[in-house]
Parts: sequence; C-alpha cells; structure tokens
Amino acid sequence: MYIFLLLLLLVAGTFANSPREVIELGRCGANCQAELDLTMRALIIKGSGKMDDYTFNPKSPIYPPWGSESIVKYIQSIEIEDKITSIGNSAFYGLSHVFRVKLPSKLQTIGDSAFAWCEGLTEVNLQDCKSLTKIDVGAFESSGLISVVIPDTVNEIGDAAFARCPSLFCVILGTKASQLKTVGKAVFRDSSRMCSVSYNGNNYDIKFDKNNLPFFNTNVKNIKVTKQFDASAHSKFLEVETKQTGDETDTKCVKSADMILADVQVKWLAPARAGIAYIGSYVDLVLSLLGVVLGAAALLE
Repeated sequence: MYIFLLLLLLVAGTFANSPREVIELGRCGANCQAELDLTMRALIIKGSGKMDDYTFNPKSPIYPPWGSESIVKYIQSIEIEDKITSIGNSAFYGLSHVFRVKLPSKLQTIGDSAFAWCEGLTEVNLQDCKSLTKIDVGAFESSGLISVVIPDTVNEIGDAAFARCPSLFCVILGTKASQLKTVGKAVFRDSSRMCSVSYNGNNYDIKFDKNNLPFFNTNVKNIKVTKQFDASAHSKFLEVETKQTGDETDTKCVKSADMILADVQVKWLAPARAGIAYIGSYVDLVLSLLGVVLGAAALLE
C-alpha cells in the first residue's frame, strides 16, 4: 500500500514539474511577440505598445503569425500582457475555439473585427481595462458574448461592434459615470436575443434613434437610465422606433419624473420581413425569459 502511494506521488510530481511545450510564433507588433503554449492551449501576446493590424481580405490578406489552420485549432484561450496598449485589426478574427480572453489593464483600443467570429467566446471582462477608450468597428461582431459591461472610460463604440451576436442579451453602458460620446450605426443590430440595455451617464449627444438603428432586429424592451439623466428635457436620446413596415414608423418614449426606467417598447422588423405582421407580446416574453436563463446559467458556471 505504501509503495503504491509513493509511486502515485512520484508520478504526480513528474507531471507537475514537467516543462510546458511552447512554440515561438514571431513578432506581432514593433515590441510585441506571440507564442503558443501547447500544454495550456493558450495564445500568449508578450511585450508592450501596439499590436499589428491584419486583414483576411482574400484580395490582399495579411495574416497574423497564428493565422494558419494548423495553429488555430490549438488555441482555446488568449492571454495578453499588461503593457500591450492596442489590439490590432482582425488580430483574433475567426478563432472559434477560444472561450477565454485575458485583456491587459493598460489596453486603450480594440481594433476593427479584433474578436469577430470568436463564436466560443461567451464573456470578456472589459472592466479590467482601466484605460480603454475605443471599441472599433465590428470588434466583437458575430461572437458568442452573452453580456457586456462597457467601462466608464470608453468614449467611442464603432459601427456594428456587437452586431449579430446570437447569445447577447444584456448590455450595460458604463457603471457609474460613462464617458461615452460616440455610438456608431447598427451597434447591436441582429443580436436577436438582446432584451436589456442600461445607460449610466449624462451625455445628451448620444441618440439611440432610427437613423443609427442600434437595436435593429433585437428584442430590447427598455432602456434603463440613471437619475441624473434628464431625459424629459432631452427626449431625442430615447427616440426609438417600435416598428418598421415599409415607410411607416411609430416612435414612442414613456417619460417618468426621475427617469430611472424609460420604457421604450422596441420591436423592429428587418427590411426583408417588412410586410410581415408584428409578432405578439407572448413570443417577446418567451425570448426575454430565454435570454435571462442563458445569462444566469453562464454566470453559475
């Protein structure tokens, strides 16, 4: 019996002290290097400053060092060291097996399509990024995100940054005093399970209106705003289109004294479905409950 236990301890110690198998992938910025930890199945970005930009345009592609299929299949997590300040365009585009990302605390910008089509990525802690100011065009488009909290430091979100995220149901814009100034077009478009939006700030120049179509084809039912936001004096902020059938529109904003909750009753139909009748509230309720259950399940994991 004692011999058996001793052998187990020896085997366990051997595995614990065994070196990780790491492959150097090369430079991914002026002062950035990438390596693949095969033992942990992690892509690690080391160094400082800005990462390079990439593109998957078939006419003139510029692939990252980890862009080949032989490497992509091993990447399940991404770790970016704290001195990295900018994630390049399309840096992690299409890494569908990635389920965890550790972002650097000094990160300032997330480039175009940086995490687009990361379908396995269900959560990302943007609040770890104390200096984040810009989330660029399509940064998380078609990703697997379930909920998103935008840090107060962010002042710009690009077009379609969180569009077509099939599992996204809850978005919080700022936690105490959002510095958000610019929201691009169709930011959450076609994230069909999305049912909750909160804004914690006091910038009246942001307009969630029919021209920007931020919630087109989503299931948003209300926009929660903080007490200090005087939406009664700046109602255009909450001008949201309830239906779109052809050229007809119906805009409704219910006001209250303190505007803790602005009930905006939103349901947009995509242009391709313009002639179809509006689906009733029972279907909306089921979709909302489904989004909440999925979010709760993710948090309990």
